[in-house]
Order: sequence, then structure tokens, then C-alpha cells
Amino acid sequence: MTDGKPTYAPGTPLWIDLGSPDLPGSARFYSELFGWKFEDLPVPGMQYAMVHTGGEQGSGAMNDADVSPMWLTYINVDNVIEATARAAKLGAKVLTTKTEVKDMGWFAVIDDPTGARLALWEPVKK
Repeated sequence: MTDGKPTYAPGTPLWIDLGSPDLPGSARFYSELFGWKFEDLPVPGMQYAMVHTGGEQGSGAMNDADVSPMWLTYINVDNVIEATARAAKLGAKVLTTKTEVKDMGWFAVIDDPTGARLALWEPVKK
């Protein structure tokens, strides 16, 4: 644990995001199904919510009308550029190259050779 935040070994899933064209509808569904709480966050240019499970921050959710509804798993990596290049060499399709999430880290989104989508996450090292 660093600064009260958990640390993850490379290759470990560490976060999931829900992309939904109807975030309020998805929030109602998951709240009723699992008792999850959705907390709207001010993110410029998008509607984003933190999802709390059992009082803990468990995942995120965004309103995204441009994609099919889906859950996106983030996998921890030491270096997102190197991991993206290695994935491409192994047959992955790179959908999003290194993208910064201010003060938190960087991500890239890939489809593995079978089409399964995942995100690579490099946290800011403090």
C-alpha cells in the first residue's frame, strides 16, 4: 500500500468501468440489483460516476452513447507504452494509445486477438 492506496503487481486487474448509453438507467438497475451507490463526479466533457459497493469505492461508470454497453477491465502495467507495443506485436488491436488521466496515470485500450476488450493502466508513481 502506498499513501493509503493499494498497489498492484503488473498483470493484476485493478479497476472496472461501465460504459452505458443510459447511465441513469444503469445506475437504477445496479442499485436495485446489488445495492450499489452511484456518486456523480465532475469530469469535463462527460458524465462519470464512482460506484460504491458496501461503502467502498468499487468501480466507475460513464455515459457513452458511442459504444455498445460494456464493462471494461483495467490491468496494471509498469509502462503503458511498452505494454501496448507488446500487445500489438502479439496480435492485439490498439484502440486508444497512451491517454492521461490527470494526476492518476495513463491508460490504453486494446482488443486482444479474439476481440476481447481491456485497458492497460500505468498509475502515477509517487
